[in-house]
Amino acid sequence: MLIIPCLFLTLSAQTPAPPTSQEIRDLEKRLEGLVAAKDWARVIELLDGAKPGLRENQTPILVQALVRTGKFERVIEICDTLAQRPGPNSPIPAAYLVQWKGQSLSALGRHGEAAEFLLAAGRKGDRMALLLAGNEAVEAAKWDLMLEVAELQLAKSPTTGAYLAMKGQALAKLGRFGEAQATLNEAVHLTPANAMCWADLACCYNDGARYPEALEAASKALELAPRLMEGLCNRGRAFIGLKRYAEGRKDFQVALDLNPADPAVAANLRLNIKMADDYLAYQKKKAPTARKR
Repeated sequence: MLIIPCLFLTLSAQTPAPPTSQEIRDLEKRLEGLVAAKDWARVIELLDGAKPGLRENQTPILVQALVRTGKFERVIEICDTLAQRPGPNSPIPAAYLVQWKGQSLSALGRHGEAAEFLLAAGRKGDRMALLLAGNEAVEAAKWDLMLEVAELQLAKSPTTGAYLAMKGQALAKLGRFGEAQATLNEAVHLTPANAMCWADLACCYNDGARYPEALEAASKALELAPRLMEGLCNRGRAFIGLKRYAEGRKDFQVALDLNPADPAVAANLRLNIKMADDYLAYQKKKAPTARKR
């Protein structure tokens, strides 16, 4: 008997055919209607069911839909996946991926992560990432990162008042008051309408027990922004340093009435108000004795 051997052919996986022009037009037309109707859930559903080649070309719309529906974790996942590809093989410019991921981290409240991620891109020359990193560093109270952002910006624009203000504010938050004072004096000269800059300068003067200068700087901050917490606190400190306890107490009370989010700030304000009250009571009690003499 003649036995014919069976031939087992191994078929290599074939690369999917690229989408046709008609498929692209059909998808774009459907997306146009859904975007106009702001039906973001169906945009996501449509693109998730599309061929990979079709879906990738519509990544910006997919990201927009994910953002509108609060799916920030998935935006981060998409950015991380596309960032692994070499530049020419990625359908999205690297700068867009950086911004999308950074903004998604921010939206999730992960400001420290966002600041570090964006700063890493900023070190490589991404100016928009550097700008966003500064904002995230403030949100996360990462003053060391804020200082690095400011210094990178100043390396390119040494006389820009906003960057000097950022550097001075970061130095003040880090407790480096001597350096901060010199930087902030230069900054307020270039950006005199920056209320926070004046408030931080007042903080530096208070730290050096230069209360008249602190009072002047804090008052300037409050002229520009009457409800600025830092301005009220620093003017209150200056008044107390000048033994003008009633005025200091008033500023602390106004600051407390603003309901500061940080419990430690609120507790500190209450302590300062009590100290002012105690001293005013002592002065009142002592006054009749002084008159008798």
